[in-house]
Amino acid sequence: MLINKKKRVIFIKNTLIDGKIDIISPSTTRELFKDFCRELQNYPLTLNEVFPYRVKRYYDTIFSMFWKNSKNYVKNVRAKIKKGQYQIPEEDLLELEQKIKESYGLSASKSIELIDLYKKRIINGLDFLKSVKKDLGKRSKQIPVTNQELSIILAGTPDYVRKILKRMRLKTDPDYNPYYKIARSTLERFEDQFDDLLGPQARNLKIMIKCYIQANPDLKEYPNQQYTITNPYFFDNLETDLLTASSIPKFYWLGFLWADGRFENESKKIILKLKEGDYNHIEMFSDDIGFPRDRIKRGIEEKEVNGEFIHYGYAQVKFGCKPMAEDLNKYGFTEFKNGKTGLPQIIKDLIFKAKRSTLKPSQNYSYKLEGKCALSFLLGFYDGDGNLRYGKYPSLYNSNRTFLDEIKTVYGIKNRVCVHSSPRFNEKTKSYTLTNYSLNIGISIFRLMLNSFKGSMKRKRPIGY
Repeated sequence: MLINKKKRVIFIKNTLIDGKIDIISPSTTRELFKDFCRELQNYPLTLNEVFPYRVKRYYDTIFSMFWKNSKNYVKNVRAKIKKGQYQIPEEDLLELEQKIKESYGLSASKSIELIDLYKKRIINGLDFLKSVKKDLGKRSKQIPVTNQELSIILAGTPDYVRKILKRMRLKTDPDYNPYYKIARSTLERFEDQFDDLLGPQARNLKIMIKCYIQANPDLKEYPNQQYTITNPYFFDNLETDLLTASSIPKFYWLGFLWADGRFENESKKIILKLKEGDYNHIEMFSDDIGFPRDRIKRGIEEKEVNGEFIHYGYAQVKFGCKPMAEDLNKYGFTEFKNGKTGLPQIIKDLIFKAKRSTLKPSQNYSYKLEGKCALSFLLGFYDGDGNLRYGKYPSLYNSNRTFLDEIKTVYGIKNRVCVHSSPRFNEKTKSYTLTNYSLNIGISIFRLMLNSFKGSMKRKRPIGY
């Protein structure tokens, strides 16, 4: 039994005891890489398929220790063969044959055949040593796995591990971090890579990863994660079977982002920008997602309105949060913004379930939690891309006609979708705007929306609501 007190793992013949890992000390990234290399070393045939050059590191000293437990045996034999008519003693060949059979069994039949060919003088001594050494090199567990090989297995690049160890070691490195930890999403990718390489034999490697996670509970969810908000999973678990009263404001903000939110830099940044007069609303959103108020940006922006450029003040939150971006896309955010989808399926499901669960036809689905959440989404969208036309016609606006058509159908709105504005040329962007459509919600649905969530934008709520 081998017990390495500096490590976390106790092995008996390279197998974890009962499949468990004893955490002797906090696991570091450096130790994890070392443990990976040590475990992978136990699968030489698989590694040789990926890295055929590995056999070159089966040096004479390793071959000699395997054969005669002497570092210089093969070197001395080769020298004697070169000098003259030297033949390797029969007893030495027999010893080599026995050790090959004990260590590798029938899988090393080629080496056994080479011994037989040498005995029959069909091949010479130098060719014999070279060929047996190469064959055993494919099977030997004595060839260490290099950081370069581990890098290719983990990330497909030869310097992945080296760069991480460098930033942990060198204070001059611009990304210096002696306590660097690997993100959970990256560890999941490691597991997939090990599965692809080893299949069921990857079990020990995956247990090591679990050990690393247990020893480091503060791991980031993904690489380069920025902790700019304290509630990154604000929009998680909005499925109908997991609803609570706290889900209502979440659906409101979901609808608001559907109207006024956007992604920047391929979904790495989430942005919500409102007029300066709606600063309090930006504060509400910031508080709910855990965005520091002192990071709310204020500024002045130029915008084209009815063919004229005006300047107005704005308030903006901008943050990177992959979990939230993934949740938004799970509900179809990017596809909606690109005009590829209409009303999110989750909203359709809420309305369907709310209507189905009413006991009597006369009952209103808005009394159900699912109904309140769906109406809250619509209210959020109204606050972002809607207004009370002429002070009495609550209307929604969007360039995605499918979205408005599905709102009309799903929510049971009688009014039809109309063209609000035709395409026009924007002098600043040198491009044409999209056709904009409108939908008069109707006063009855509007009242249900207003009652679903009392925290909506005050300037868009009629007096008394």
